[in-house]
Formats: sequence, structure tokens, C-alpha cells
Amino acid sequence: MRAVALVLAALAACSRAPREQEPAPLQSAVEGASSSAACGRVIPLEWSYSWPVPALDAGHLRYRIFFYGRDGDPQRGFVFHSPEGRADLDVDGRVLDCRRLDAPVKTLPAASSVGAATMDEESALERRLFRRAAEVGTLYMSGRAPDAAGRAAIVDYCGLMRRLADPGHAADYLALSPGFWAWAKASGGTDPFSTGP
Repeated sequence: MRAVALVLAALAACSRAPREQEPAPLQSAVEGASSSAACGRVIPLEWSYSWPVPALDAGHLRYRIFFYGRDGDPQRGFVFHSPEGRADLDVDGRVLDCRRLDAPVKTLPAASSVGAATMDEESALERRLFRRAAEVGTLYMSGRAPDAAGRAAIVDYCGLMRRLADPGHAADYLALSPGFWAWAKASGGTDPFSTGP
């Protein structure tokens, strides 16, 4: 009888997947952006998406991403490109604008960012980054000075960007939303792409 109770308890625990194990709505939106109606005809499905950066457009919160291709293969490794496309998403995850970029495509130096030791840990960091992006985006839009919890969220978002973003894309991330990065730094965050301490 005790064994049955333990099995039932384990099944119940599995059926209640922790919030941290589920993708955030923003993550699902970004992952599906290239196949959206706005992007489907201009962004190849094989291009990778960037991490989202909050931005304001006439007072409305947006999440900006870019898309980029790659050369190579899993055995020999990949070389990633500079941004080749860009999209803006609203707070509900709808793609509002999507386009290819006119700038010449460059290849980036070999990536040196280190996310985590295992795939599971990497996935957990990615989920956390999307949740933090949504959280700090809401703070940014509010225009209010963040409290201690808000500042901690900003610091965490910047730290996650430092760990997960390719350093070769540093200038591209900063260009997505210069006003956001200035606000984040003034609110206790750091420039995640600086080479300093």
C-alpha cells in the first residue's frame, strides 16, 4: 500500500511541472517568430533567433530580436553570421514587423560565451532569460524607478545575456535598444557585453 502511495505521489509531482520547467510565453513567441505570417516569407526557418531585448516604441513595450545564419556542420563546428533579419514583437507575442537587413553579412569569430555545463542547465538558463526579459521589459515600460527586487531582476537579465549571447553580436544587441541598455545600467545592471570587470 505504501508503494502505491509513493507512486501516486510521484505521478502527481510529475503532473505539476514546475513553472521553471515550462517555456515562458515570450520564449514560445520568439521561437515561433520565423514561421509567423509577418516573417514566414522573408526569414528562412534555419536562421537562428537572438535573445529578446526590451524596447519602447511610442510608449509601447516591444521585444526586439534579430535573425542570423551560419556555416559549417555539427562535426566541425559552426561559424555564425552577423544579423540578417530583424523582428519586433508586442507584449502578447505577435510579430509586428519583420524584415531582412540590407547590411553585408559577415562571419563572426568563434563563439567564446559559455552558457552551462549540460544541455539541461543550458535550457534552464534560456528559460530564465526569457522570463527575466519579460519582467524587466515591464519594469522598463512603467517608467518607475525599480525597487530592490526589480534591480535584482535587471542584474540577473544582464548576467544571463553575458553568459548566453555570442560576444560577436555585442554591438548588434546594443543597437536593438540603446535606451533600454542605458536604463538598465542606470538601474543597477551592467553592460553585459563590456570587456571590463
